[in-house]
Amino acid sequence: MSCLAVDAHVHLYDGEASLQVAARNVARFCPDAQAGVLLLAERAGEALFASLRDDPPADLYATGEPVTLFYDAGPLPLLIVGGRQVVTAEAIEVLLLGTLDAAGDGLGIEETLRQRAPGTLAVLPWGFGKWTGRRGGLVAAALAGCGDVFAGDIQTRPSWLASPTLRRTIRSGRPVLTGTDSLPMDSDRERVGAFGQVLDTRIDPDRPAASILAAMKQAGHRLYGHRTSTTGALRQQLAWHRGGRRRAA
Repeated sequence: MSCLAVDAHVHLYDGEASLQVAARNVARFCPDAQAGVLLLAERAGEALFASLRDDPPADLYATGEPVTLFYDAGPLPLLIVGGRQVVTAEAIEVLLLGTLDAAGDGLGIEETLRQRAPGTLAVLPWGFGKWTGRRGGLVAAALAGCGDVFAGDIQTRPSWLASPTLRRTIRSGRPVLTGTDSLPMDSDRERVGAFGQVLDTRIDPDRPAASILAAMKQAGHRLYGHRTSTTGALRQQLAWHRGGRRRAA
């Protein structure tokens, strides 16, 4: 059995520098972990996984699985798993974890989920104001109607703030997959790897991502790290809307 600290909603912005940050954060916030796992959610136009794979820095290695890379230059080794983040026609975010397919934005949520590649882990991540109204109803329907679609949670959600759908999912015991979901702002890039779930599982060395994604679907995960304070979360959102979004464009 391996003890793995899994950040299930990762945006990398600085290549190897982000990997070093993640390794330090995993070692700090999950000292029992033998390794960290970063499940990437690259947006349209981003191709950092391909860049790292095609021009790897020192101590970054390919595995026998096309969707994974292994990094061993920090206090803990990291497994990096490729994945995509798409935005549906209804403006709902969908994480497609464990795939290198360049899934496009703009399809309806049902079609997005239906067309995902076999073996992909589909996650609908909670976001400020994104699980309300009509969109909230579509998210709830997708989670209720698809046994292999999971709710996601993020580090910057204050513990008291959740939609009814997220609360019901948490109470049901069904896995809620957690991660940092850092924004492309200088103040936010140090969070990668600092929050997620701990998996105690066996890893197939020939198919490590497949092993991890299968384990993620099981109930009983415990969290590592801590949530951003309410004040910190509000400051992050204000900074993003005031200037971070423009700087990232």
